[in-house]
Amino acid sequence: MPDRLRHVTGAEPSNDMPIVVESEVGVDGRSTVTVRGEIDIATVSVVAEQLERVLTDDACITVDLRPIDFLDCSALRVLLAARRQAQARGGDLVVVATPRWARVIDLAGVDLRLIVDVGRQPDHKRRSHLLRQYNKDRLPKEPVNLEI
Repeated sequence: MPDRLRHVTGAEPSNDMPIVVESEVGVDGRSTVTVRGEIDIATVSVVAEQLERVLTDDACITVDLRPIDFLDCSALRVLLAARRQAQARGGDLVVVATPRWARVIDLAGVDLRLIVDVGRQPDHKRRSHLLRQYNKDRLPKEPVNLEI
């Protein structure tokens, strides 16, 4: 018996199918759904179908959004619905995202469990220095009068 069952929708993102969704279910019941391409109103049904495929009783689902290029609110709606369904069946759904997509999800105020994969980000001190330098370059050279 294989240790994973794999299902792929699409092969590579293209103009005809700008999304690829791959799901794997381990024998331990843990599922991983990886999405590549764009998740929007036109493609979200593909993601929803794959999530329904892996939603079983006590399912622990990980949705990997690191490879995506775009997502909109329809994607968040489907992820929230899937998380609620998983919890109702005794499982849960966790989203793995890059800092960019984690920020979008956080700003939307949705109740998703996030694991943020920072990957190869510059260390904190370097990033702080770059941000200070950027802000310093944008400040006006002369004092600004804010009185009205």
